[in-house]
Amino acid sequence: PLSAAQHMGSHGAAYDLLVCLDMEATCDDASPPKVPMDCSEIIEIGVAVVDVATRRELRTARFLVKPETSEVTPFCTKLTGLGPADLADAMSLAQAVTALDDIVQGFGQRSCCAVTHGSWDLELQLPREARSKRVALPEWLLRYVDVRASTRAFLQSAVDPASLSPVVPSTLADLAAAVGAKVPEDIRPHSGIDDARVVSSIAVALLEVGASMPVVDLAGELVSWRQRSETQLCLEGLPFVMLATPLQDWLRRFGGYAAERLEILIEASGRPSGRAVGTFSTHQVACRVREALAGGRVAQPCAAAARPWDPPGRGRIVLLRPLRADDMVLTPRPFPDSVEALELMRSGIYARTMVNTHGWCMCGGMGYYGCQCVSRYTAEATVRPCRFGVSCTRPDCWFAHPPRPYIDAPRILCVER
Repeated sequence: PLSAAQHMGSHGAAYDLLVCLDMEATCDDASPPKVPMDCSEIIEIGVAVVDVATRRELRTARFLVKPETSEVTPFCTKLTGLGPADLADAMSLAQAVTALDDIVQGFGQRSCCAVTHGSWDLELQLPREARSKRVALPEWLLRYVDVRASTRAFLQSAVDPASLSPVVPSTLADLAAAVGAKVPEDIRPHSGIDDARVVSSIAVALLEVGASMPVVDLAGELVSWRQRSETQLCLEGLPFVMLATPLQDWLRRFGGYAAERLEILIEASGRPSGRAVGTFSTHQVACRVREALAGGRVAQPCAAAARPWDPPGRGRIVLLRPLRADDMVLTPRPFPDSVEALELMRSGIYARTMVNTHGWCMCGGMGYYGCQCVSRYTAEATVRPCRFGVSCTRPDCWFAHPPRPYIDAPRILCVER
């Protein structure tokens, strides 16, 4: 097992209550920002408690939190609707966490699990800030369901991989539309309480369709990772314009060590997932890197690899954690270390569109993990290069074997044999 994860679905739910959360924090869009991403502070916690059995929303609440070291910028006010005056008499983070826990404890012995949109709330922002402010977190905040990951997994399991759109749902609005969630009216994006209610709507919709909802047990998976003396870590939240050498430099700078091997994880659509796997020399080295980067660090995109039409580069907080089951369904590829290789990858060259005697190929025709891709290649517009290049010896390989692929952004031209 890759993690100490439970699953919830429409039958045999593992928990009685879903505590749907959304947190807003200080931020800025200036360059350089007045509030760096890894120095932000929570200013609002929204919560919506859902009864799993009845699918009803039992309680909603909103807690405003006064920042201690960062300012509420005009950009932050425009985004969240909260200004300095709104937070002047707000509670501290410790008081907000206590008030949140009081709501959960008010339901007595009923078991509960947190639910969020992505990993930022409970794996990055809250743990980092709680650690720096010496705020103890209740045990139930150490396990959660990610509705974004659950929705994407459900969509991929429900359709043919070849028919997946290259644009996977990510925002709350897109996720709600994808599963037909009944979103409350008058919702304001980036309002903690409103977004928490949208998260609850998506969670209920997933329960209704019987989707698997893996529960991430943060403490349990770390214990399991240490017991197995793992040397691999997942790097989650990577900039989409990133090369291997700058990423290794980032690991050395903030983690103290570079990885022995870096592999990027590819979605079924053939596009990068924003995640990678780093394999370190020993388990002790992996532990040191994970501890040094606890709470995440900002990684800047590689400006040299940006395309003219890409939006201005902004850093992203990268989280290092043990591998999970949803990482293993993605396809690993060597992390690109040239602009040409990155452009090839971003074009969708690794889409799973090969057909063989076993059904849909799971390696994209690249020969990973012993997958036998020997049947006719079915795409019409693009001939894809074999990963073995001119040295390929597979007699039934239908891929092109050029000494190098010819790239013409934003699309790949046909490559001749």
